[in-house]
Amino acid sequence: MEGAVQQQAGEKLIRTLAVTLVISAMSAKFNMELPEIAADFNLPLSQVSWVSSAFLLIYAIGTMTYGKLADTYRLKNLLTFGLVFFALGSMIFLRFCM
Repeated sequence: MEGAVQQQAGEKLIRTLAVTLVISAMSAKFNMELPEIAADFNLPLSQVSWVSSAFLLIYAIGTMTYGKLADTYRLKNLLTFGLVFFALGSMIFLRFCM
């Protein structure tokens, strides 16, 4: 019985990690949009690359922060908060950039 419970928990974790991986891969598409951002704002690509650098810096800080928070809070709650926060940020970004 205990083995079945652990297997179900493992399957849930794999599904959650798969969804998180897909979202992370979609955010990598952001780098392909840099030339369009440069054209929209009449900036050289060297200046627009700072947007990508800032994104990676924030991503790194978030990874360290969530790692520390995972020691205190349940991983399910942290992932739920993170995905909701990401979705809200994406909607706000789309609202102001479209």
